[in-house]
Amino acid sequence: MSDGVAVHVIDDDPVIRDSLEILLATEGFNPRVYASAAKFLEQLETLDDGCIVTDLRMPGMTGIELLEKLQELQIDLPAVVITGDGDRALALQAMKAGATSILEKPFDVADLIACVRVALADKANSPAREDAKAAFAARLTTLSVEERQVFQGMIAGQTSRTIADRTGSSQRIVDLHRSTVMLKMQARDLGELLRMALAAGEEVLMETKGSESAAMQSRANPPKET
Repeated sequence: MSDGVAVHVIDDDPVIRDSLEILLATEGFNPRVYASAAKFLEQLETLDDGCIVTDLRMPGMTGIELLEKLQELQIDLPAVVITGDGDRALALQAMKAGATSILEKPFDVADLIACVRVALADKANSPAREDAKAAFAARLTTLSVEERQVFQGMIAGQTSRTIADRTGSSQRIVDLHRSTVMLKMQARDLGELLRMALAAGEEVLMETKGSESAAMQSRANPPKET
């Protein structure tokens, strides 16, 4: 899916902007480049539909703040976020703000093009997203209480040691649960699991978190025998 579709590139580095503009044009897209998030927002009223490729860290408004602003304005533009941090917490924040993919620098050209195509396909297939959301919620119900605790830790970017300390389990058991979670949720890697979880929506995740909290409280305060 290219055929002249607009891809809005937002990056304060002119070298990266120029490189991405040439690359996307070569692939048949219609790249539009902006030196800052503010410059992009100035053009909102005349923007062509498509998707966004934005750097995470920029002077002034960051990539995450830009996506949050677009959410506030109810503008549906899927986004690919480029980062050099490898920070899971920032990646989670970006995906909550609407990013469909996170690319870490240095990235492969083919990976960038694939992420752009996924973003555009995601926008074009809203009914498919609803089906995927329902399927994810159904798979969540197959997790045991312990697996749900590990799942919550995973999507929060916690290490196995942190999850083990929080749940009172051993790191070896947590690692086993992590593998089971990935298998049951049909996720190839942590990034895909995170995308699935965010796409499922807050109501699904809060329901799971509520079940986990209730179970932990029950174990901490078992009913007294009468």
